[in-house]
Amino acid sequence: MNYANNPKFKAIVGLTQFRDLRALRTGLVATIIGDIGTNFPTRLYERSLESLPWSVVEFYEIATKEKLIPQGYYCKIDDLFTDGQRLADLVLLDHVSGPEVVAFDQTLDGRPRTIFPIYAGNNLLGGLIIEGNLPLEEKIFIDTVLQVYSNLFLLLKNSIQDCLTGLLNRQMFDRNIQKMDSTTPKKRRDRDEEEECCIAFFDIDHFKRVNDEFGHLQGDEVLVQFSKLMTEFFRESDDKYRYGGEEFVAMLKGVSLTVAINILNRFRERVANYLFPQVGQITVSIGVAYVDNTLPIISVIEQADKALYFSKKHGRNRVTNWQDIANDKPLADDTQLSSDNLSDTEESTDSDLSLV
Repeated sequence: MNYANNPKFKAIVGLTQFRDLRALRTGLVATIIGDIGTNFPTRLYERSLESLPWSVVEFYEIATKEKLIPQGYYCKIDDLFTDGQRLADLVLLDHVSGPEVVAFDQTLDGRPRTIFPIYAGNNLLGGLIIEGNLPLEEKIFIDTVLQVYSNLFLLLKNSIQDCLTGLLNRQMFDRNIQKMDSTTPKKRRDRDEEEECCIAFFDIDHFKRVNDEFGHLQGDEVLVQFSKLMTEFFRESDDKYRYGGEEFVAMLKGVSLTVAINILNRFRERVANYLFPQVGQITVSIGVAYVDNTLPIISVIEQADKALYFSKKHGRNRVTNWQDIANDKPLADDTQLSSDNLSDTEESTDSDLSLV
């Protein structure tokens, strides 16, 4: 067989060209469409490996051959219960017990389905569901494509994740910032409200003291627990990064600055009230800046970083908005810090206030 001219073989090889998860997912969808066409309604479901089973689903529906790039959106499972077709899909996915392809003649809505589970290691990542009875040859091909996809998914995911916390790493942050900064000023100004974004920097207060008193292993555990709090609290669509050391970043998408400040204050309170194993209570300082589409993104990052530094210099355990600093606005919460915060007599050293 001449593999070089075999379209199925070339389609599988083509998946290896992608270097980020979204592009890889798009390539998978295009490969499936190119093979089976549009005669079989097809849906791709994925879930976060960190979330509870199907609590958040990214859903793509492969509709027409011309629409090779799918439109994706995040939705809660409660939203899917109103759609009998997708509910039938999820019921079947929840009964998947292994990587084997399964065909169902009888389902909740009466439509036959073939389910192709997608695993990342030992974890069920999602599934490709195709309505109808596929020929055996097509089943074998699609199953092979999905095995290649899951292996590439793991490789890419490991390359963009921080190995300790599982959050996105600094390299991914820099890459995404470069993409944002490559957008022309006119295109940035033309973004609608749904593309609003705020960038927040977080720094765990007195983390050096945690390492000194409890050891670096326990310090690492604090970083892991803090990352879990971020993952549980912020939305799936909000990018969360470990920036370095005890410093983290979150990009809050689709929210105004006022809403972002309220969200960040609720997160700050959650951290302050959380009991970290062996260590007890800790606090976090936060700086936030609104992504002004008329400015280079690097300027916004500098604003958020300076806002964080202001929080560290003015008592810690607080959220500072860069705009308030720029406008020299009195910050009302200077004297309203929680009881977990520093005492007035505690000495602040340069090392305590330094940023990563």
